[in-house]
Amino acid sequence: MKIDYLKNHKNMIPILAKWNYSEWGHKTKLDLQDIEKKYEQTALTKQIPSTFVALINRTIVGMASLLAHDCKAEPTLTPWLAALYVDKDYRKQGIGKALVQKALSEAKKLNISILYLQTEEKNLNFYQELGWKMYKKTIWQKEEIIIMSFTIF
Repeated sequence: MKIDYLKNHKNMIPILAKWNYSEWGHKTKLDLQDIEKKYEQTALTKQIPSTFVALINRTIVGMASLLAHDCKAEPTLTPWLAALYVDKDYRKQGIGKALVQKALSEAKKLNISILYLQTEEKNLNFYQELGWKMYKKTIWQKEEIIIMSFTIF
């Protein structure tokens, strides 16, 4: 498996957008074209925003982004690990963990001391096992969300 910048694989943006739309589209109310445009904006390196992709034999199997903001319920918190997703056929193989570690490594290089993410209860253990701490629970659009933080240094 290889993790690389989306910038080097822009042809894969439609796949990332479809994953994002199917997983979170009902919450963001963005259409597929809007999501593709957002990924175009994150196809950068060594800065925020940026997106990473996980590849196995040139097949994209996962993604994660570093964004300045990802939670309208907490607009003062920044930056965020966002849109961590692994294709269903490739889950439970350490790909999500590798993407999180890549994002943390990149954040450290950018001199970021703390990173946030939002998740649901079903994903809490995954992030806690990687060292993320509960920051707070809150309600957004009638749904409970969990904000977690990771202190890098």
